[in-house]
Amino acid sequence: MKKWALFLGAAAASCVMAFSAGAAPEVGYELISEVWIYEPRVTAIAFEFDKPLACAFDLTDYFSIEAELIERTSYEGLAVPASSWPKAPRTITAAYTSDEAKVGKICAGNYVIVELSDTDSNGASTYISLKRSTQEGGKEAGWNNGREILPYGDDMVYDIRLLYSLKYEDGTFTGTDIDFVRTGESTLIADEFEKGVYVSDTTTVPITVNNEEKAVNSIVYGLYRPANYVEGEKYPLVVYLHGSSCRSVYEDDIDDFMTPILTNQGAITWVKHGTEDCYVFVPQYETASIELVKEAFLALLEDESLSIDMDRIYISGLSMGGMTSWSFLLDERLSDYFAAALINCGAVDFFSPALTEEQVGQVEKCLANGTKIWLVHADTDPTVNVRGSYNTFKAAAGIAQNAEDCTADMPEPDWENKEFTYWSTRDGQVQFTLVHFIVGQRNTNFNMYSVSPHEVYEYTYSHPEYIEWLFAQHK
Repeated sequence: MKKWALFLGAAAASCVMAFSAGAAPEVGYELISEVWIYEPRVTAIAFEFDKPLACAFDLTDYFSIEAELIERTSYEGLAVPASSWPKAPRTITAAYTSDEAKVGKICAGNYVIVELSDTDSNGASTYISLKRSTQEGGKEAGWNNGREILPYGDDMVYDIRLLYSLKYEDGTFTGTDIDFVRTGESTLIADEFEKGVYVSDTTTVPITVNNEEKAVNSIVYGLYRPANYVEGEKYPLVVYLHGSSCRSVYEDDIDDFMTPILTNQGAITWVKHGTEDCYVFVPQYETASIELVKEAFLALLEDESLSIDMDRIYISGLSMGGMTSWSFLLDERLSDYFAAALINCGAVDFFSPALTEEQVGQVEKCLANGTKIWLVHADTDPTVNVRGSYNTFKAAAGIAQNAEDCTADMPEPDWENKEFTYWSTRDGQVQFTLVHFIVGQRNTNFNMYSVSPHEVYEYTYSHPEYIEWLFAQHK
């Protein structure tokens, strides 16, 4: 009764009871998702009422929200048991009135914004299947390295109740007998990416799709444009390169450009944590099609519809994308474009953590261009050997001036603690953060959900200081 007492006298209470006696009024709501550490999750709900509500900033106790996730089915029709969650409460972290269907603005208006915890087990809006099984004779035959994006849609069932009446700006009240009806869904930032297709006139590469080799001359990509674009202004460009398991399992599906954008925060963090508006270029590719990605990047720079600050072009990648970042940086056609690079769990060589004489020389040439580089790797990475980052740093620091020198010990770190070891070259051009990851548990101190140290990018892309560092660099 304490909430009633704040707003209702006896007369008002009888008015609400009379209002609720008829058919329950409908109030529409939109589910607002955000790409979390590893998948899109419903992190807010925007309720739209029929007239302005009086300003209220603490409505967390006013709603009961439960969600159930019905089991997903893969593109091949196979059940994905881990995708279902029984009905359970969503955790409300904030609730307030607003005049727009966006998070963060508190004022009188037609909307109530309810913010939800991003760690609720039943909070996902899309299930991202790690791999897709193939079938022969009705049996599971093997696995493809890729992702299936499986939106819950209508099978993301929300049961919403208003527990206490809300006060309108005109002094009347809503009543609590309300029929809440979903009117839409959105995913912050990710929805703003535009689809692009690059088609090469000169390059054709072989790729393997469903165990069949095909020749392709095109890639699909997503492009984010500055949200507050001003004619005549120049904006930085971030090239984000995904990992091998962050692409669609259907590499030949030219309509799917969203898989690497939705799989983790790597594509959206530049907008979420960036210090200013920017372009973000997210190609979908595999190792065989890197040359097409490079061509698409060069074509993007020549696009007269874009207003790119050529002194502020950045590159970042994870795993396969970290290695591809080095492929860009060491390519004489491209290396001079980049002001800075943030490379996660990568290496110069796709197949060996060691460096050849030629690669040591390429690293030296890259640094001569003035590019700032920050390497991040977990010490127990089981997928990409951490020696790849050790050896690259040694080459960058001048310790390894030939391939044999790569076996030398790392220098004394600049500093070290329980969680990190950190090195930098004397001029600060190259930095290396080694994350001390405890295998087999969720290292919540790093804001990492995964129990695999290979996913060190979960830490990097959710910590604004790395993003701010990148945007602070200029050629």
